Amino acid sequence: MLFVDDPALYRGLSANAEWATLENLSSFFPALLPSLRNESSPAEDGELVDETCQEDEGPNEDEELVAETRPENSIYDVEDELFEKQFAGPSQVFQTVEELMVVIMLTRKRPETLLPSGDHVLHPVRSPASPMRTDGRCLKKRSKEVIKQLASDVALHKHALPTANDVIKAGVHKKKTLLSYKQCYRGVNARKESKIISDYMSFQFVGPYVQTFAQRNPGSTAFMERGSDNRIQRVFVCPSFANDVLMCVRPVISIDAAHMRSEWKGTLYLATVKSALDDLYPVAYAITVDGEDLQGWLWFLEHLKASAPNLITEHFRRECSYKLFTFMSDRGKGLIIALRNVFPDNHNCYCVVHIRRNVETEYGKKIANMVTPVSMTSSLPEKRALLTQLERKSPDAYKYLTDIGAKRWMDSAWLEDEKLPPRYGFRNSNISESANNMLNDARNGN
Repeated sequence: MLFVDDPALYRGLSANAEWATLENLSSFFPALLPSLRNESSPAEDGELVDETCQEDEGPNEDEELVAETRPENSIYDVEDELFEKQFAGPSQVFQTVEELMVVIMLTRKRPETLLPSGDHVLHPVRSPASPMRTDGRCLKKRSKEVIKQLASDVALHKHALPTANDVIKAGVHKKKTLLSYKQCYRGVNARKESKIISDYMSFQFVGPYVQTFAQRNPGSTAFMERGSDNRIQRVFVCPSFANDVLMCVRPVISIDAAHMRSEWKGTLYLATVKSALDDLYPVAYAITVDGEDLQGWLWFLEHLKASAPNLITEHFRRECSYKLFTFMSDRGKGLIIALRNVFPDNHNCYCVVHIRRNVETEYGKKIANMVTPVSMTSSLPEKRALLTQLERKSPDAYKYLTDIGAKRWMDSAWLEDEKLPPRYGFRNSNISESANNMLNDARNGN
């Protein structure tokens, strides 16, 4: 076997194999040149031509580098058996060249680029742009990116965390690709774990954010309460300008609590007002780890009262026996008792939509359809007629509605009691519902 003894030349051979044509090989091995020329078809200028190429692209940079590193008087060791044959036959010559190419191929670890083709004619090595690989690793990587994109798209349109089946359906509709359940399951879990890590990091910014908010907004109320284990328990924020805004809006404030649907749960407390142009202004909000209960409402309303003293301003109508602002609520758990304790001098109204739903749940849809007419009528005779009809159809429903109190939800009550403050046409808590919908992405943890 023919092999290279010069280390510098060996490094040059293994660096790049684009010189691997017969002419370049013969320049390295002068002993092979006569036999190679006899077996090849010489060109007009006496140089060897590669039959597989129609255009001569000339030597490249790698070939020049190899030529520079090749010593002028290299020493090559050849086995005695090859010397005795003196390269007599073309088959022996080809075997020798092939053996040399095997050495080069093993050095470069790319045997597929240096295989000989034809009778003593070697294809020059090219470096075309590699096509997209289709092996398992690259396919898995591309599928992972597709699943990640599809999971993000699903999360934008779904009010909950995406599942593997959601990603499979999205892949069929959007990418026209059928992904396996295991791939989608792993991708969704990986996205979930990444989101959890991001949430863990974001919790570290709550304290600095609340502190900076209070410093840059003098007069604002922003604080955070921690538990015995140093974990965040409650956060309350009320900007200083919110108290001034109360004097420029309709004096009806809607309060509501909504559950957080993210991985960390919790409850969002929100107080919102509405301007004469129907613009919504969140006055204060709080996030607690507790559920909606009496203790949570007492804590929120006490801090709201301390942060926005304009809520207990005297009414501009002297005959009115209540404070300026009226509270609109859905009669949540513990809310009625909390309002009576914290804001005893403010009038409280209840959402008619929630009252109607409760009646429908307990007494049926036909009885519930009579609740809204009773609430909206401003005629006392009509109200009495509707209540009489309601009592005849369902005495229990009639008792339920009368126990609530007419001044809490009936328009006609203002005709009977002039001391009631106006509620400016608000019969429901849609203000709070709209504010909760505005914060829907935050509640979902997106």
